Amino acid sequence: MEARGSEAVKSLTLFDPSLRTEKMTTEELKAIENGFDTILLTKVIGVEDKIQYKENYQGYDETYRKFSNEYLMYQDIYYNPDYYESYSVYHSETSMYCICPTKDRELIWKGYIDIIDPTSIEVSVTDYVYMAIAVLEHEQLIKLKPDTKEEDETKEELIN
Repeated sequence: MEARGSEAVKSLTLFDPSLRTEKMTTEELKAIENGFDTILLTKVIGVEDKIQYKENYQGYDETYRKFSNEYLMYQDIYYNPDYYESYSVYHSETSMYCICPTKDRELIWKGYIDIIDPTSIEVSVTDYVYMAIAVLEHEQLIKLKPDTKEEDETKEELIN
């Protein structure tokens, strides 16, 4: 945001969980909001464990008359670790709020992104930030940053 000419403050600066032992009150939150005109809030709203099974069995829709035929056809279920893949999907939500003193404090934009089977928190967060920024630029909700052609192509790929 700073590269776009906006002042930005990380939430940990204001909401350091190691310094708080109790929930914030409405009054405390309003005091923090003063001095800002926009809040961008991102959170994980759910996690879903998924299992994807192999789909390359020929004749999977056939009816077998003998147990041995069906068992031999599908025995990979028990012995092949590649028969299925388990992974997690993290459902995330980003909201942009206008908290300008001269306007009603209201939602400007909300978007949802699923993060599928993240292997690194750092990489996943970085990718998420790039995606959110690309969408907010595309929706003309934040200023464009002077970019290189390569960054523009990457953002367009993320949006599509």
